Amino acid sequence: MRRAVVIFARSPRAEAAAKRLAGRRGTRLFEAVAASWMRAARRCGAVVFVACERSHRAGFPAGIRFIDQTGASFGERLAAAAGAAFSSGFDSVLVTGIDAPPPSGLEAEFAAVEGGAARSVVVPSFDGGVNCILLRRHDAALLVSFEIGDGTLLGRCRAWFGDGLRELAFVTDIDSAAATVAARGQPAWRRYADLLLPQDPDIPAVPQRQSLCQIRGVSLRAPPAA
Repeated sequence: MRRAVVIFARSPRAEAAAKRLAGRRGTRLFEAVAASWMRAARRCGAVVFVACERSHRAGFPAGIRFIDQTGASFGERLAAAAGAAFSSGFDSVLVTGIDAPPPSGLEAEFAAVEGGAARSVVVPSFDGGVNCILLRRHDAALLVSFEIGDGTLLGRCRAWFGDGLRELAFVTDIDSAAATVAARGQPAWRRYADLLLPQDPDIPAVPQRQSLCQIRGVSLRAPPAA
């Protein structure tokens, strides 16, 4: 089985600016998450693609394969990026952003989808969305319906895949400085603790309710990712 991971993203620097994480630390955080996805993909034999605008390519390591973002809506761009990977001959594709880290045991998740134990694997977010989704080509049409800030996305994935949906642990994605406060207490973010911004007394404590429904930190053109 041929596997691909499509990282749908801005450059780490642009991601930090969009999320208003000031200073070098924010950029380093997204660089670290992107690097973690690349390592996790390669450990399980997956080819890594980055779907971004050409002006953002310099923010990623040399040797990465790139896919241009095409389409009018966020969902169209997401589906087109996954479709480009499927059209290149890959059997199972995971689509993610760079504002939530990879789950442990990615090999097992690919194997579950490829072996028929699951139709799809998702990492849910706390606002009703998902941070990443792993699927086969015949289910890729679902991606067209993804929208920024869609709090019904996880529910729609459950309806689409039924018992074939495998849900991993909920994870906060970094879409604001406030989100770093929530992330600091989560196991998935433990290895990035030194890069998460310290708690600011002016940041309201709104843990666990922000995330990117459609694999956040992704869209580079209007409508922009939040």
